[in-house]
Amino acid sequence: MSWAASSGAAGRYLSSSADVLSYHTGDRADITWDSTFGFYSNGEAAIEQAVADGTSAAIVLPSGPSGHPAQDAGQAVLQRALASSERYEALTVPGNQAGTWLVYARR
Repeated sequence: MSWAASSGAAGRYLSSSADVLSYHTGDRADITWDSTFGFYSNGEAAIEQAVADGTSAAIVLPSGPSGHPAQDAGQAVLQRALASSERYEALTVPGNQAGTWLVYARR
């Protein structure tokens, strides 16, 4: 994910692919990746509050389902919160192609 490494935005990033993306930004000690796997288990209210608070500098999500019901439900909550958030802007346009990503950056 070269956009993260070149964007200059330091902070905590959130993604379902945090381990892989951490590898690609490994030369950036000022970027930390958190996984959605534990994040979604905090519940809907906590997800919505994290978006309202602007907790993550950027959020990177797959555009399609993961095949795991709990992950897909959590991602749906996160996407709804992001869609109505004034704290984040979409840097990509949702698509139906497999392998595409939704990227949101904190304003």
